[in-house]
Amino acid sequence: MAVSKKALALLLSGSIGNVVVYEMNGKMVVRSKPSVKRKKATGQQKDAQNLFGKVMKVMGAAKKFLNTGFGNQKGHSAFHSAMSANMLRFKEDKNFDFSKLIVSQGDLLQFDGLNCIAGHNNELVVSWEEVSSLSGNTIPDSVSLLVYNSTTNQCEFAYECGHRDKKEARLQLTGVKTGDLLEVYICLLDLRAKLLSDKYKITQSVWAGRIQWL
Repeated sequence: MAVSKKALALLLSGSIGNVVVYEMNGKMVVRSKPSVKRKKATGQQKDAQNLFGKVMKVMGAAKKFLNTGFGNQKGHSAFHSAMSANMLRFKEDKNFDFSKLIVSQGDLLQFDGLNCIAGHNNELVVSWEEVSSLSGNTIPDSVSLLVYNSTTNQCEFAYECGHRDKKEARLQLTGVKTGDLLEVYICLLDLRAKLLSDKYKITQSVWAGRIQWL
């Protein structure tokens, strides 16, 4: 017995498991069912997602510097190492705070009397009274500065902004405007070793403070 295509379509129309069969413009159409929409995150899951997004936003802007700040970490890319290290810093207290972020990982430092001011001609000046290693290890001499502009989501940095014994570092900013909020991070780097090889010493960065540009 012959069965017309139209009759066949009528017989098979509907859903079969994960497949939907129907007729369109005289033709049989077979397609898979649309995937179920995921439920929106709520509560702690939503808070965790928001925190992750905020950390990633800063790390994304600082990605070029992270290649040095986390470049000597083994096993992962510098960016993923930075994300992992920073998310761990919010393990106990999940409230986002720029002061908890780090843009380099290494020996822990203590800066006494850290201060940030806006100098002349868009120059940032960071000063301190004393710096010491909390691990007791020898620390590098070159001072590196990274500035995250939270108003524009842009970063500026330089690897050699001063000498730790001079107790002052300067960074010429090019993309800052009056009213911009800046988060300032400082670390010490063995610049000579970095220029010569992939093995170099860098300290864990310290949040030097927040400044609203004048």
